[in-house]
Amino acid sequence: MAKHHPDLIMCRKQPGIAIGRLCEKDDGKCVICDSYVKPQTLVRVCDECNYGTFQGRCVICGGTILRMKKTDVKPKKKTPSLKNKIRNLERFLKKDTLPEDMRLAKEEELKELQRQTEGKQEEDKSREI
Repeated sequence: MAKHHPDLIMCRKQPGIAIGRLCEKDDGKCVICDSYVKPQTLVRVCDECNYGTFQGRCVICGGTILRMKKTDVKPKKKTPSLKNKIRNLERFLKKDTLPEDMRLAKEEELKELQRQTEGKQEEDKSREI
């Protein structure tokens, strides 16, 4: 129990895997003693206290939590394979309304991709031998 708040009733069960979160109103409060401190460690909540309607709620008041987006983590863009690039270019070149200069540039790009796939196939054959 907290020394200066003996009236607080706390769950003393084994902590689970859920992380105790706080709402915007209670942000900066200590979960144990209910005083404003600099938060330093994560609080783990038992599975029973994080079940059902209590899941994802503030540990102190039970209010809803505003989810913050992770701005520093950007998903990696998936680069298409050579086979998919060739397929996309072939579909693009089937259009009748394509300007001639763009058609020539895309045909050159298609030839280059086909050369790359042939080179990879030759490498694969040489590895097998």
